[in-house]
Amino acid sequence: MTVASKSAPMLFGQPARFWLAILIVPTCIVGMIALAWHVIDVTPTKKDAPNHQLETAKYIFSAILPLLGTWVGIVLTFYFTRDNFESAGQETRAALELAKGPADLHYTGIVSEKMRPRNQMTIYMLPDGMAEAEVELTALTNKMVGPISRLPVLNQSKTIRYLIHKSLITEYLSQTQGQYPGQSPGQTQTQNPSLLDFLDHDNNRANVGLNAVAFVAIDGTLEDARASLREKAGSQDVIVTQTGTSDEPILGWLTNNDLANSL
Repeated sequence: MTVASKSAPMLFGQPARFWLAILIVPTCIVGMIALAWHVIDVTPTKKDAPNHQLETAKYIFSAILPLLGTWVGIVLTFYFTRDNFESAGQETRAALELAKGPADLHYTGIVSEKMRPRNQMTIYMLPDGMAEAEVELTALTNKMVGPISRLPVLNQSKTIRYLIHKSLITEYLSQTQGQYPGQSPGQTQTQNPSLLDFLDHDNNRANVGLNAVAFVAIDGTLEDARASLREKAGSQDVIVTQTGTSDEPILGWLTNNDLANSL
């Protein structure tokens, strides 16, 4: 994807910024040399030299020199980092347009070719018959190591129950500071927090539940996946099932980053 840029103003066949640089840089250099020479020239070499003249020169030198240096620095920074800024701007625009992009921004390809299949996903399978209060939160965090920052939680039917972001667990642990439901301040907690503790804290259940993820059919296109994602405000994940409903076994997974890389 490319970003259209406005044409730069021209002056005598060159961009206006070229002449601006030609004007500012030499002027600043000449100005700095002139100031330095003036300070050196008025430095008292005789006892009868006026001391106030030296102090005035020092004051002017210390006041104007940083300004001239800043002007030169700005011009050099603009010319040497312009490409990097444009590249970063394009990537940022792509990320923003993923969620709220215009209608003419199209994704090419089909879901089954771009998704991460279930057998290649790091997941947590809820043990059969075990309540959420019995599932220790460390059982989930132990799977979220290295680059893994999102964890789908499935039931025994392989349908998704939750999609938990590591940042939410980190925020939960920092907010609770070891205090769990029903615990008095200052009381020592001997057990680990459970999945239920995490889900019942603040708005976590809504943030990681089925309403926080989008769904798409296995035979859908990436454009279908994007449309589904945009319908779920704040969602960053698209779950792939056979027909695109939440009560079917998960077949694959697309993140917002996957879609952005498919532009």
